This record gives sequence, structure tokens and C-alpha cells, in this order.
Amino acid sequence: MDPVSPAEFSNLVSQEPEVEATLLKVASKVDRNSYSTISEVIALSALLPVVVFLVREVGMPWLYEGKRYSELWRAKFHEWIDNQYEKEAFDPDLIEAAGAELIEKLENTNSSTTREAWERFAEKIK
Repeated sequence: MDPVSPAEFSNLVSQEPEVEATLLKVASKVDRNSYSTISEVIALSALLPVVVFLVREVGMPWLYEGKRYSELWRAKFHEWIDNQYEKEAFDPDLIEAAGAELIEKLENTNSSTTREAWERFAEKIK
């Protein structure tokens, strides 16, 4: 699997307004002190590994039975987040909180339009 660059990620996110709206809400967990466009870009880039991990390693929640999905997510995510962000400038606890919020938002997504947008987006970054 080829890595997705931050620029590609930002471009793909901007092509799917439903995905962008969800990620911008979640990105506020990464940088709680600033709401500028630059901070949003930085926060989105911090979420890039989380989103790629979710799409490639776990999958979309509506494709699985809920309990199994939650267990799979938790089992993989906590260890991965510590390894991924230990050498980054971002607080792993904030990233983990953002990832947990993202998964909660996806688990509670009932809109077929939003689900379809996420599925299109996921296919582009797999």
C-alpha cells in the first residue's frame, strides 16, 4: 500500500464534503486552542495516519456487527496510536481522543449519503 501524502489527503478530503465536515469536527480535538484554517490543516494532517489506519486496518463500522467492530477497533487502535505518535509532535492522548470521536461519529452515521461519501473516500486511500 502506497502512503498517502498530506497534500493528497487534504485534496481527497475536500472532494467529499461529508467526510470533510466529520474530520473538521474531530480535528478540533487535536488542537483545542485554535480554530484558524492553518490549524485545521495541521490537525487534519495529524489525523491522516488515524484515518488511513481506520480505512486499511479496521474498515467502516456499518460493514460489521457493532460489538465485533468496537472490540476490533479498540484492540488495534490503542497499541497502534502509541507506536505511531511516540515520535511525533502531537500528544498521543489527544490523537486517541480524536480517533475515538471519529469512530463514534462513524458508528452513529445513519445517513446513506454520508456512508457513501466515506466509502468513496476509503476506496481512494486504500
